[in-house]
Amino acid sequence: MKKNYKILIIVFFIGFFACSQYNKLGNLNFANIYDEKPKNLNPEYSVFHLNDSISILYCKIYMPELLYLKPENKDSSIAKFKIKYVLYKSYQSKDILDSNSLFKIDVKNYGLKNNLIIPINFNAKMPGNYLLKTTFFDLNKNKSTSSYLNINKENSFSSQNFQIIDDKNKMLFKTYVSSLQKIRIKSNNSNTKKLYVNYYFRDFPIADPPYVLSRNSSFNYKPDSSFTLNLTNNKTELFQLDKKGFYFFQSDTLQKKGISVFVYYDGFPKISNSFQMLYALRYLVTKREYDKMFMSKNTKRAVDEFWIENSGNPDRARVMIKKYYNRVQNVNHMFSSYLEGWKTDRGMIYIVYGHPNVVYRGTNYENWIYGEAGNMLSVNFRFLKVNNPFSDNDYILTGKSQVYKDSWYNAVDVWRR
Repeated sequence: MKKNYKILIIVFFIGFFACSQYNKLGNLNFANIYDEKPKNLNPEYSVFHLNDSISILYCKIYMPELLYLKPENKDSSIAKFKIKYVLYKSYQSKDILDSNSLFKIDVKNYGLKNNLIIPINFNAKMPGNYLLKTTFFDLNKNKSTSSYLNINKENSFSSQNFQIIDDKNKMLFKTYVSSLQKIRIKSNNSNTKKLYVNYYFRDFPIADPPYVLSRNSSFNYKPDSSFTLNLTNNKTELFQLDKKGFYFFQSDTLQKKGISVFVYYDGFPKISNSFQMLYALRYLVTKREYDKMFMSKNTKRAVDEFWIENSGNPDRARVMIKKYYNRVQNVNHMFSSYLEGWKTDRGMIYIVYGHPNVVYRGTNYENWIYGEAGNMLSVNFRFLKVNNPFSDNDYILTGKSQVYKDSWYNAVDVWRR
């Protein structure tokens, strides 16, 4: 009897340890976040710190994505959805600091192509950095999707203490704008009367293949120009950012914190002309091929001929073109930082190899696995987060090596046959 009792205790502790390990987000596979397949639900999120203890999660929903159903004995179709958040200390912590959910019914937006923005308060104390897991449920569809947001509340100068507002007084959920767009910046601090703005234009190179050792380059922090903006009632007047590059807004120049607004090109993140199509081909072509297409009198024809020649026929070329440039657009959406997403290390790997089978995440890293976890034949890439004052989305590929050369050329050859 005592022996069986000991066995039960051992089993209990093994089960408890396994459960505890599993509950840590860092042990989960996040590959579905980067899935290439179009999602039924695509809510967007933004965070704004209201004060030292309360922050606001804004959820933007594109209403046509929701399923509206007409209940019995009712005249109107309704959508039912729920937004749930869970606040953790980090990916490696299973302790829940705050959680809540909000249930909503919508009737007014049936049949309309509207965005609905819903604010939800949550508890996050300053100073501190946190991880916020958000899950959106379409209760009529019985579908859900989750997102993970870094909450930076180290001080009152970081980006989440500001909002970007458009000329219709609507909050922007992206940090990139068109050169034609009018915006204003909002601060959460009523004592902030002026913003100091530095403008930078840098011709950043695209990412090197994983077998090429990284180039050592330092960033020149001297701005190309500077100006100031006054705030009234916590907001600036409307203004335009008409130059390509990025603008860094600060309430205190002694701090290395602020909010950046990026101007890539009009129409970003889409690929909308032949020159953009050619630039994004750089990972698949030799320098000689690229230069020849670049010097061509008809860039569009040169790009089309490349795809037809390497695909075998026009029909397959159209399929490959759509697949390739959809990836470019996806990485522009997911991985853009101080440069377009397709130029980044994660963007390069995603475009050429596709979405990874396994993704492990930590506070300052991502591990991508093509194949099975633990299989020596799988290809593994590790990205480390860069402490970049201009962006919270800057990751570099570590451990570049000749080991990747064969897998890289194999992946490129798939696109070229």
